[in-house]
Amino acid sequence: MKVSIKVGLSLAAVWIAAKLFIYLSGYSIEWYNISALINNFLLLSAVAIGLYLTKKQAGFEKVTFLEDVKSAIAGGVIYTVIVASFSWYYLSSVDSSYLDYKIEERMVLVEEELSDDKNLTLFKEQNPDAELKSREQIVEEIRQTTVGILNPKVQFVFLLMGFLLLSVIYALFVTLLFRKILFRGM
Repeated sequence: MKVSIKVGLSLAAVWIAAKLFIYLSGYSIEWYNISALINNFLLLSAVAIGLYLTKKQAGFEKVTFLEDVKSAIAGGVIYTVIVASFSWYYLSSVDSSYLDYKIEERMVLVEEELSDDKNLTLFKEQNPDAELKSREQIVEEIRQTTVGILNPKVQFVFLLMGFLLLSVIYALFVTLLFRKILFRGM
């Protein structure tokens, strides 16, 4: 197995352990943003460490820029697939309260905003299909849309697509940085 893939697997296991630790300590909702930052940092680490160890294993031999990018992406992609799959499982089976919390948070804002007649009129002007609907019907439609977006399957797709794109960006950035600074004299 390639070194970069082992790095991606290892760091995905670290993120899963951290996520479960946060959940078991009872802070899953409060620490969600911090766990997202940890997730991004570990993705960047998977790309950077994977590239470095791959280059080290090959004796720092000169290869093309795209071959280095390919090596860097390998760790990020395996990390992304595992983390996205775990996130789907986590949000659907372990802790669905986070998505419920986000739905309710959004609906409180919507109901507060649409409770004012001026804002309701403005909303109806901006959304012609809502012109003949009551406030309750509009709120219910927004709730259905929010529930449709904030479900584990959609979150899986968003995380997978976003982190795959981020893996490519990180791989390009890290490869460029390593070639210009770290591997310059080699």
